[in-house]
Amino acid sequence: LKPFGLKRFGPIRRAARGAARRRCMVDVVEELEEAILADDVQAAVEQFLAQHRHLFEGLTDGQLLDPAFDAERAEQRLEWHQAYQSYAALIEHRVISTCLAANPALSAEGVYEALSRVAEPPTSDLAAAERSSLRFLLNMLEYGGFIGM
Repeated sequence: LKPFGLKRFGPIRRAARGAARRRCMVDVVEELEEAILADDVQAAVEQFLAQHRHLFEGLTDGQLLDPAFDAERAEQRLEWHQAYQSYAALIEHRVISTCLAANPALSAEGVYEALSRVAEPPTSDLAAAERSSLRFLLNMLEYGGFIGM
């Protein structure tokens, strides 16, 4: 008889760690959804956009609706990018703060780690669905999404 070896449980441990990471990702996605849709975050977005709308008066709906228009490649005004940077910092702060307040088990590092996994290729249909949902939510932090608002 061979001694009972713990090496046999390596794949089980790896699967358990993977399941824990997926649960954490689901928790983070749910918290991000709640935070982005929170009334105070939405009010901050609306207030910011109202205060900076005048910067984008030259940008037409026709440009935004044109599939050939790429906000990230089109010629930009410096003020647009500065407004975007301020917007992204505001939203990032509001959303992360709201997530952490709603779920004390989360940490800012954990949220950022989960977000960085969005860039990784999905390993399952569930991961693909989570990634798709999160990418939709995070579009509001991308420059093209910001310009389209």
